[in-house]
Amino acid sequence: MLYFTETQDHQPEMYEVNEQFEREYDATSYEKKISDLFRHLYERDKKESPEAARRDEKAISDLRSEDHYLLVMIDQALEPRGDFWTVAACSTAIIVLLIGALAGVDALNSRHLIPLWITNVPLFVWVFCIAVVAAVVPLVIKLARAEALGDVVRATLTGVFGFPRKRKD
Repeated sequence: MLYFTETQDHQPEMYEVNEQFEREYDATSYEKKISDLFRHLYERDKKESPEAARRDEKAISDLRSEDHYLLVMIDQALEPRGDFWTVAACSTAIIVLLIGALAGVDALNSRHLIPLWITNVPLFVWVFCIAVVAAVVPLVIKLARAEALGDVVRATLTGVFGFPRKRKD
């Protein structure tokens, strides 16, 4: 299955093998095992030999010229491990800050320091806005770390949040 690609011409039996694999095996478990193996290999190569790490990166780059199934597992292996907790902590902090802002707005409103049009916005609209921000900001951060955003957005996030820029060798 590691050789499977949607874009290359295969022997007809390759598609049959793929269908049989999908029926008989748990793809999630298989992908996790292969990605764990690759992660350990890649980390060992980085520690032991910069040249081996460069060969790994060149091989990955070559694979990216096609749509290989193996790349799914390689990308899982190269994803930072603590990413879930970073996003969860960021989301929690944003929610706490926005709830604090709502409490502050309520305190200011009780002193009649907020314009009337703001006080007339229903609570569910504010809650919806908080939920959208809490979902979008961590997504943007994750996309920036994955280099899926443009250089300008990544540079902006680097300046605002202090993410380290990727060094160009």
